[in-house]
Amino acid sequence: MRKAGLIARLIAFIIDGFTLSIISSIISFIVILLADIDLSLSNDHLSVVSSTATGVLAITLVLLEFFYFGILWSFYGTTVGMSIFNIKITRKDGTPVGFLRAGLRGTFGYWISGLILGIGYIWAAFDSERQAWHDKIFDTLVVVG
Repeated sequence: MRKAGLIARLIAFIIDGFTLSIISSIISFIVILLADIDLSLSNDHLSVVSSTATGVLAITLVLLEFFYFGILWSFYGTTVGMSIFNIKITRKDGTPVGFLRAGLRGTFGYWISGLILGIGYIWAAFDSERQAWHDKIFDTLVVVG
């Protein structure tokens, strides 16, 4: 298995981020419409409604990422951005990534890799297997093909 290049991975990551931001903007707009915030409410009531809508939106966006990566990686091995470069995710032994592993890798794994100034992502440049921290944690490789 030939490992994917770091530039292709970075550009695919950016494209996926852009794709997710479009989807999340649509979802955010829908949540705001559904919240139907009555601006005539007192400041105390308005802040409670606003906080609730923000909490619902945050949970929704994490679930969006989980399902985006979980579905695409487990069924197709690739995402919108990755497919442009013909790269995909596999387990280290070459088997497909399951839904739960894929979803967790794309949410919590990415969060962990970016936690300390993105060093978990940069790690792939110096690793012999080109694995970032999220790859190591979830036993995955990004390969060509």
